[in-house]
Amino acid sequence: MADAFSWIRNNPAGFLILTVKRIGYFWFPDVKERLTFAYDLLWTPVALAGLYVAARQNKYLSTGLVAMWIGYSCVYSFVQSSVRYSYPIQWSLDILVAILAAQIGRRIPLRFLDYVGGDTAHVAKYNL
Repeated sequence: MADAFSWIRNNPAGFLILTVKRIGYFWFPDVKERLTFAYDLLWTPVALAGLYVAARQNKYLSTGLVAMWIGYSCVYSFVQSSVRYSYPIQWSLDILVAILAAQIGRRIPLRFLDYVGGDTAHVAKYNL
């Protein structure tokens, strides 16, 4: 452990670069499968848009998620990275994408659903 602290003291720029790379690897792991890489590359920005929507609707939810992300990922900024480390928080990205999709769904005019053949009879029943 003393060797590690000595290296950090002697190489602060190298330590900073290594830490930033590990943060990047946590959120966008180096995976061999293109589908997984595409999922991470597309899903994360969409989830961030969902975080914006969630923050406007419920600041406690969004603050809690951001605190969880920072607290959980902070540990993995200083240890060797692995794809599996980000799995336990993937659910939070999925929820934010669902929040964004629900917000977009609310903005689709009901007459559009009639146009594409959707049944809007339930709308009057549930006051949607």
